[in-house]
Amino acid sequence: MTAYKTTIVHDACATQNLEFDGITVPAFQVHAAMMAALAFAYGTVTTTDQHIA
Repeated sequence: MTAYKTTIVHDACATQNLEFDGITVPAFQVHAAMMAALAFAYGTVTTTDQHIA
């Protein structure tokens, strides 16, 4: 099995408010939850400045 190193530049990503079961989730919480999940299981989450350095 081939493993790939994944980097997510979080401040280069965008989202929007989402709704589930009648509850609106603000975009900043959607972003934080997705970045937390990606950082936990799939790769390195970084900023643009850190990625360029």
